Amino acid sequence: MIIDRVRIKQSAKEIIQSSRPGLLTASLIYTLLGVLIGYLSLRLTGVDTATMMKAMQATAAGQTETAMSIMTRALPGTGETFIDVLLQLAMGIVGVGFILF
Repeated sequence: MIIDRVRIKQSAKEIIQSSRPGLLTASLIYTLLGVLIGYLSLRLTGVDTATMMKAMQATAAGQTETAMSIMTRALPGTGETFIDVLLQLAMGIVGVGFILF
């Protein structure tokens, strides 16, 4: 059995060209990916409201050292920050693909 790579490649190109999704479908997928990546990013790097309130109260009371220590403890670690950068990079790539689409 001989495999005709040229014919297989040509057939694949024809299938890809004929199966374009609609703009609405692509927009919906792009939006859902954006929401999902945004949610994951917030969960990884976000500071909860209670911690923010404690830091703001300490700042209002003139205790800037305390406010800084509260916020420093609440900041994400190196691993979370690295994963967030990767997520943002992936969203950028998806965004470029959507624009090209």
